[in-house]
Amino acid sequence: MIIPVFNQLQLTQQCLRSLLENSAACLDIVFVDDGSSDGTREWLASPPASPTESARLRFHLNDRNRGVNYCWNRGLELAGGSHVAVCNNDVIFAPAWDTPLLDALDAQPSLGIVSPYHTFGPETPADWPRGAKRRKNWLKSLPILGCCFVFRRELIAEIGPVPEGMLHFYGDYWFAWAAQQRGLRCGYARASYIHHFAGKTIAGTAWQQQVLHDERIYRQLTGTRCKKWGIF
Repeated sequence: MIIPVFNQLQLTQQCLRSLLENSAACLDIVFVDDGSSDGTREWLASPPASPTESARLRFHLNDRNRGVNYCWNRGLELAGGSHVAVCNNDVIFAPAWDTPLLDALDAQPSLGIVSPYHTFGPETPADWPRGAKRRKNWLKSLPILGCCFVFRRELIAEIGPVPEGMLHFYGDYWFAWAAQQRGLRCGYARASYIHHFAGKTIAGTAWQQQVLHDERIYRQLTGTRCKKWGIF
């Protein structure tokens, strides 16, 4: 599990607690800090949680803020295991969220990337963790859930690292595009459920300009004319 972090320490702590409490598989968790200044780096070095038999915790500290896609690549260099997941630090996990995703990948060789169903918003759903209103990604232009998805490690050997010219956005689009270029499908497992506290990690940043910059790079790389949200 690769988790890029930039400040938002309380969200990261919440994410880790939820991950440790609700994952069925043995975990190799890699945090990649992207230049935090709120105590996150010190918390990661403490270590942030007592070791358990089912989880290994590691971290990498970037020398400065380099972007989400750079963080994913550094995490991929450190992570072990036959399956890799990436997720935002503003996510919480329902019990055994990972089992349906891993089962889907193991049962379907043509499935390259699989995502959980999700809810999103600033508050935890009232019926958590039942998730009666869980759903697929609402972005029609993206066939995976960008805040959390899982794939086999061998996929990276085929597609290579995420292009780092895109700093914070469109890395998920590139993952899906690259998998589909190799004839692999992208799908969902409804039995897997997470909640995404959407928007909290980019609050207060000039994210609109960054989206447009990364969109231009993505179009150059792929030859597509995909727009992330189509609202600006």
